[in-house]
Amino acid sequence: MESIHVVPRLAPPVGGVGDYALLLADELRKAHGIKTRFIVANTGWQGPSEVNGFSVAKVSANDADSLLALLTRDASDGRPVLLHYVGYGYAKRGCPFWLVQALTKWRRRASSNRLITMFHELYARGPVLSSSFWNSPFQRWLATRLATLSDACATNMARHAQFLARRAPAQRGRIAVTPVFSTVGEAPDSPSLSARAPHLAIFGGARWQDDAFTKYRDALRSACELLQIERIITIGAPTAAAADFDLPVEMRGILPAAEVSRCLSRVRVGLLNYFSGYLGKSTIFAGYCAHGVMPLFCAPNHSEPDGLVGGRHYVVASQITEPLSPEAMQQIADQATEWYSGHSIAKTATRVAGALREGMFLPC
Repeated sequence: MESIHVVPRLAPPVGGVGDYALLLADELRKAHGIKTRFIVANTGWQGPSEVNGFSVAKVSANDADSLLALLTRDASDGRPVLLHYVGYGYAKRGCPFWLVQALTKWRRRASSNRLITMFHELYARGPVLSSSFWNSPFQRWLATRLATLSDACATNMARHAQFLARRAPAQRGRIAVTPVFSTVGEAPDSPSLSARAPHLAIFGGARWQDDAFTKYRDALRSACELLQIERIITIGAPTAAAADFDLPVEMRGILPAAEVSRCLSRVRVGLLNYFSGYLGKSTIFAGYCAHGVMPLFCAPNHSEPDGLVGGRHYVVASQITEPLSPEAMQQIADQATEWYSGHSIAKTATRVAGALREGMFLPC
């Protein structure tokens, strides 16, 4: 079987949705015998015609005619299309009307044309003076239109599935909720925390690295003391803000995924800060869970609709008032890993394979 995956970009460079799509395609190929052709629907991407053994075609223009021509050429003879949707990946203001127009025309051309949409994002929010505020209604309309147009839908958060079910009643009860998997690998047989060095990892971009050592400096210092952390390992863009921190800070810089995986398998704790309620979208949190690391948050994150509870799947630095026992830390790490196991890359690929073959996401 062969399927067509529409994405906003692929490696190079490294990027969230592109990395996710490539890893998913690789797992579909290895575990399910499903081949993938990519269509990059963004002229801003400059890359080769083959990536990781997958053929890649790029639109000649960011317009409906260009995408429709590629869909007509490649997505024929019953080949299903899997759309990785994130509005800002296809249009500067997050409103890719042309993308939805092309998919609408393609769907109407033949009853055998099938569309599966994986919603990585739905719409943005922002203050009243921001463009995201004024574009949000259009972004919501486009997401609704895509859900209505699709044979099957998936999203990474329960609240997004609820939004789509309200706006696209035909999909009610059929929308799969699949939090993101780790894009830096998985380590199901990783050592226990007691067998690891007493190190804490801070994984992420430059702004987050700076915030960890400035905005959350006191909470980080206190948490390190109570968790008996002896060294901090940073993964990502280096930061000067760590220069005078109380503990030794080892800056690993930007690493390949395999190196990140090895690093995470050797630390006890992983520090993170993410939008409250959106934890199902965090690949960094997924990376910590997939490597048996105990997640530590700078602030509470209310992601209970996705099955994540503070004190059970992660701890909040400001709420640690006394030392945590090794057993308590291990229990939290184990519970985070157990939550992750339900949507690992293997489980996600199995669900996607079912949707590509049967036109709907089946339970794992």
